[in-house]
Amino acid sequence: MGFEAVLSVSVVLLFDGLFALFGAVGTPVLIGLQVPLQLSPHQVQQISLLAAGLGVLASSVILLFIFRLFAASHAPLQHKGKVVLLYLFFAVPFCLFAYLIAELATVLAALLMLALSIWYLKRRDTRIDLSPWLPYLLLAILLLLPKLFNPLSRWIGWDVGFADLFGSGISTSFKPMQSPLIPFLIVGFGVALYKKSPSLYLGDAFKKILNVFVVLFPSIAVAQLMINSGVTQPSMIQYISELQSGLGSFYPLMAPFVGVVGAFITGSTTISNVVFGASQLETAQLLAMEPVVILSLQHTGAALGNSICLFNINAAASIANLQNYRQVLANNLLPAVCGTLLAGLLGLGLLFLL
Repeated sequence: MGFEAVLSVSVVLLFDGLFALFGAVGTPVLIGLQVPLQLSPHQVQQISLLAAGLGVLASSVILLFIFRLFAASHAPLQHKGKVVLLYLFFAVPFCLFAYLIAELATVLAALLMLALSIWYLKRRDTRIDLSPWLPYLLLAILLLLPKLFNPLSRWIGWDVGFADLFGSGISTSFKPMQSPLIPFLIVGFGVALYKKSPSLYLGDAFKKILNVFVVLFPSIAVAQLMINSGVTQPSMIQYISELQSGLGSFYPLMAPFVGVVGAFITGSTTISNVVFGASQLETAQLLAMEPVVILSLQHTGAALGNSICLFNINAAASIANLQNYRQVLANNLLPAVCGTLLAGLLGLGLLFLL
């Protein structure tokens, strides 16, 4: 399309701050916040909706910076109004799906944006093969069913509990049938049978799972150590939270920046949430602030931090065969900071109203 590689990589990473809120299957909020903090489904819904709203508004500011980047590169966009409208085609469904089905908010909103964009651009004569998207539709239905029908939710809601782990007095439980893994397995095997595939590609799948496990397991273990420390002295979480609470009523301004720092260091929204979510929750409780709002700010900041994470910049630049990594960071730093600051201000205002 004639755009510079630096510009293309910068724009992709800036918008990744919105898509990283839920990833492909909601991992950043489900594994990053719900599991380690033992949040209720209702709290997760509230955090997902609020973080999506904050992310959309922050990305609106980032969109203005993107227009400036195009202008500075002597490649101004000709139809900014259409670009904004196409952004709204994604943003509005994204917030709705974030509340209803966070696991697939990004995928479903992107699909709906695609359909609305084609309709808006008046290409009705273009035939689109929808069959590749049918598994995603089936997946969405399976994920939504327990939320729409209470009897089904109760039927699959049985717990597997572990009491007094290793004599530590720590207990935990999980609901295996409510894991997003189950619908994915059902749809995956169903597609394989329908296509009469000679292989289920389990080897490739397990390799990817192992790569994720190697990164996530130590992070979750460290987070749990931080949460459950403090048997004979103040815990690490309590110590960090007491330091953060020194900001008092202005702490919501800092909360999203904590998430940004976590993502910048680790390269992952999920790991940023795992590592810093507990201290954010403890700080909210010390300051008598609504935990859902503070955790939403943490989650939003962690997602926005993906645009300036060196790991992501290197990965995207290598794909584009780009050597000028420093320019990408220079392009993205100010938009990311401004978007994060806006999220903090909105969170501060929301807490003031509450």
